[in-house]
Amino acid sequence: MKFRRRSEAPEPAATPLAAPDAPAAPGDRVPAAFAGVLDGRRLWVAVEDGPDVAPGTFGLREAATGDVVAPPDDDAGDHPGYLAARLDLTALPDGPGTYDVVLLPAGSGGPRPLWTPPLPARRTPPAPDGRSRFVLARADDGTLRVRREPVPAAARLDVVRVGGESGADVVLRLSGPAGPGAALRLVTDDEVELATWPVRDGTVVLDPDASEALRGVAPQVARLLLDDLPVRRRDHDLADPARAVPLPEVGRLRLRWSPPGLLQARVLDEQQEGGA
Repeated sequence: MKFRRRSEAPEPAATPLAAPDAPAAPGDRVPAAFAGVLDGRRLWVAVEDGPDVAPGTFGLREAATGDVVAPPDDDAGDHPGYLAARLDLTALPDGPGTYDVVLLPAGSGGPRPLWTPPLPARRTPPAPDGRSRFVLARADDGTLRVRREPVPAAARLDVVRVGGESGADVVLRLSGPAGPGAALRLVTDDEVELATWPVRDGTVVLDPDASEALRGVAPQVARLLLDDLPVRRRDHDLADPARAVPLPEVGRLRLRWSPPGLLQARVLDEQQEGGA
């Protein structure tokens, strides 16, 4: 977890946290130049190198107890002008928790919390366990924090492809607690079930005759559920996945992602089938 210097910025797509007119950090805090949980697992964090920043390591201090933990750091390069690290947050204890991001000086002195101006809105993908998410937060005094919070139970769409026996089937491979008799259900927000398709060994096949299951169903957008569970993107880190990750269309059914990264479908008008 030692700070290292690298030949490029800490994260190529990084946007500095502080705007030009942002308030200055208090004297006992270290201003964070960049912080982000970009892959659902690691905290990328950097501070500007300078006379007020002593070499050391990054740590996380549990807000409730004050205990300091030191997650593994797999940052392997140098960052000219910055002290940086990449902390593996999966090493933290299971369950919800809030942690202050701190600088642990190599010599004497206690942990120095990192400070941040108000954080921009940013989506964070679920952690590898699929049951939690690490998000950045800002305490009332400006301290940069990492919070582990639960993610609502959901199935996951692992694979989507066009092919199958007809060559035009849409095949979905799902992960989730689906037992015998499981079904992919098209359900409205009012919990009205519009259509179902069987799930066999985690696979759903929507063939071109899927329109038959939608006979009499008016055009609308509805949710797709694995039994009673929503179906989530495997990695959800996009603000508008519907535009960024288009899904195929079969019959009157146009698959799409909702803004929270959940699978849904637009039922097309019969005249739109196979068209725009």
